[in-house]
Amino acid sequence: MRRAADRIPGGTVGDRDRRAVITVVIAIMTVATLVLTSCTIGPSRRPDLAISGGNTTAPTRTSDRQPMPLGPGGPGRTARPLAWGDCPATTPRTAPDGTTFTVRCATLIVPTSYPEPNRGSIELHVAQARAAETPPGAPPLVVTLGDPGAVSEASIAATAAALPADIRAHYTIVAMDPRGTGESTPINCVSASTARAILGMAADPGTPTGTSQLTSITRQLTFDCGDTAGPALTKINSTNAADDLDSLRSALRVDRLSILARGGATIGAVYADRYPGRVTAMVLDSPADPTQTLQDRAVATATAAQTLLRDFAAACTARTGGCPLGDDPVAAITALVHRFATSGTDAGPWVMTAGSVLLSLIELLPDPTAWPPLADALAALGDGNARPLADLVTGALGGADLTARLSARVIYDCNDTTDRLDLRDVAGAVTPARTAAPMLGPYAVALSGLCASWPAPDEALGRLSGAGAPPIIVIGSVNDPVHPFAAARSVASQLASATLVTWQSGRDGAYPASGCIASIVDDYLLHATVPDRGTLCPP
Repeated sequence: MRRAADRIPGGTVGDRDRRAVITVVIAIMTVATLVLTSCTIGPSRRPDLAISGGNTTAPTRTSDRQPMPLGPGGPGRTARPLAWGDCPATTPRTAPDGTTFTVRCATLIVPTSYPEPNRGSIELHVAQARAAETPPGAPPLVVTLGDPGAVSEASIAATAAALPADIRAHYTIVAMDPRGTGESTPINCVSASTARAILGMAADPGTPTGTSQLTSITRQLTFDCGDTAGPALTKINSTNAADDLDSLRSALRVDRLSILARGGATIGAVYADRYPGRVTAMVLDSPADPTQTLQDRAVATATAAQTLLRDFAAACTARTGGCPLGDDPVAAITALVHRFATSGTDAGPWVMTAGSVLLSLIELLPDPTAWPPLADALAALGDGNARPLADLVTGALGGADLTARLSARVIYDCNDTTDRLDLRDVAGAVTPARTAAPMLGPYAVALSGLCASWPAPDEALGRLSGAGAPPIIVIGSVNDPVHPFAAARSVASQLASATLVTWQSGRDGAYPASGCIASIVDDYLLHATVPDRGTLCPP
């Protein structure tokens, strides 16, 4: 029996303030306990089905008899059909669970600048996966792989295998590396030395030493990326990437796209805003908010991480054989932060600092499966061995592709916003974050300040609308420090047709990790069922 979702009549958690969130969450947890694991969804709103792009059928409320709603992107892009061919022999065809897929690759050529189509082009790498049960003519489901930098070709089989079997049986799974990343004319501009400096940043950028270090890093990033990319650097942003997504739609020869956008989901959200009439279905899993200030993002990240830290500590002390961090894991971690605040220790790839410890918490706490190795690695650091924690952090940030993934993060983050940390008053910027989250707040400001020396972008993102788009599902996890819940709630309020689904969890990325969320998303993608507003899923 599939699990549905408990519904809060009249609204979603977090509509007022953090205390309201906590009150509602506790209440829902109590109810969920009383009814064991069962939960119900209120009456759904089921939009009409429409034919989209030849034989494809998927949920939409847009009638072909009505004028297509237009956004800032206009009626849509045009591109030549994709010429699918064999992927390189090294491309995985079999997922970690043993499922085998037919994998194909193609190249999509798009303008470097859409307003100036004759001034250069960019090659974008596209991959698709079909399972044995995928029928001929199955419509595409475009899956964005998270923060820019993941390589679609290398992970397409694993991406498809992670989706429920019913989804694989209905859709051809398609992924594309965003421009400037992966295999799509990548701009790898973060050097190994700069990456080491970022991973070893001071825990508090508000100190003179911390400010000096952050200033040096931001300037080096700006110089290196500018020198590597040249004028093309300013064209690597989510607005152009969303336009590329519509070029992909045209190249796939469909009128509208079904999109599953994950891990930041920025490009998907911008696509819905720019091309509302080209959307069949859209799921935004843990989206970032283009209107959120750096200060607010830092506070939200730090407070969510500190909430997860308490959960991590409780789980650690409940481990069979005891917690390797002792009876008070939070105190043990705090002691590590103080111990390495002024001097680091050799971790092999870089010098482990107090900031490195905090980075490990922000990156690894959202995944409960990482908690046992994180506890072991932190304990090893306390015993003088920094390598296990360094390996965990490196893996979380991209492993062997760490510098490429950091390059993609920095370029898109900096080119999507005009907001910049004032390096003349870092101490002042740190104060609100320190008040909200004493241990993690200042460091979260440092992470948000990497664009401080970056030039003003050509096309910064602004408030979303998506007027005229079919129903869109937005998913947020209440204690997610990577993409904080406040961002999901804000994006849902900005997009005219969005419905927010809340997961009572701290995990970054809800689908298909939560059975409740998976049930909702599958019904939406397969049957056009839209959940009631205020839908809440238990942990």
